[in-house]
Amino acid sequence: MDILTVNWAAVVVASIINMVLGMLWYGPFFGNAWMKMTGVSRDAMQNNPAAKSAMYRSMVIAFILALVTNVVLAHLIVFSVAAAGIGGVQAGVWIAFFVWLGFVLPAHSGVYLWESKPIKLWAIYSGYYLVLLLINGALLGAWM
Repeated sequence: MDILTVNWAAVVVASIINMVLGMLWYGPFFGNAWMKMTGVSRDAMQNNPAAKSAMYRSMVIAFILALVTNVVLAHLIVFSVAAAGIGGVQAGVWIAFFVWLGFVLPAHSGVYLWESKPIKLWAIYSGYYLVLLLINGALLGAWM
C-alpha cells in the first residue's frame, strides 16, 4: 500500500458521521437554541412541502461537502505520516484540532463579530465542527 493512499471507506464513514452528528447537534442537543437564534421554525419546515424538498437537497449537498472535508482531512493525516512519520489516532486528532483552531474557529467568528449574533450561536457552530473534526480525525487516523 502506498503511503499517500487515502482509505476511501474511512472517508465515506466519516462523512456519514458528519450527517448523524449534524442531525443530533442541530436536533436534540442544540436544535431549540439554534432555531431560536436563527429564526428557523420547526412548524414551517414540517408543514411546507417546498421547505422539505429544499431540506433534502441541502442534505445531499451537505453530504458532498462532508466528503470534500474528509478527503482533505484524510490527505493531511496521510501527509503527516509521510512527512513526519507520525500517524494513527493521535495524529488524526491533533491535525483535526489544528484545522479547527486555524481555519474553522476564525471563519465562524464572523457570526459573532460582524453579524451581531449571540456568542452562543457561534459556540454552537464552532463546537459542532470541533467535535466533528476530532471524531473524524480519530477515525481517519486509525484507518490510515
